[in-house]
Amino acid sequence: RASRDDISVNVAWNHWSEGCAGRDGKVAGFQLHSLDGASYPVALETDNPNDVIVVRAMTWNDKEVIKHKLEHGDHVNGVANGHFKRKVVNAVTAIGKVPAYIYIEH
Repeated sequence: RASRDDISVNVAWNHWSEGCAGRDGKVAGFQLHSLDGASYPVALETDNPNDVIVVRAMTWNDKEVIKHKLEHGDHVNGVANGHFKRKVVNAVTAIGKVPAYIYIEH
């Protein structure tokens, strides 16, 4: 599921990115797929370094805000119900590798 800080389209997820600093990046070892009936793509882990997805890496200066954003993301993505899981990955951005969270199909 995606949220963008760099697009002004009014969608439900855009409030999630408010106040963030974002940059484009890439994450290796994943492919995007569509689930039956879903209106959004999901990241599937392949462990193949040649599989690369483009991501938007976002961060906030306040650790409490980050905690709240992750809790909200976990709720929306159904982490507690086993629908998706949150994983730490390395996103390659213009400033180098940065640790990032990604939600993937469980």
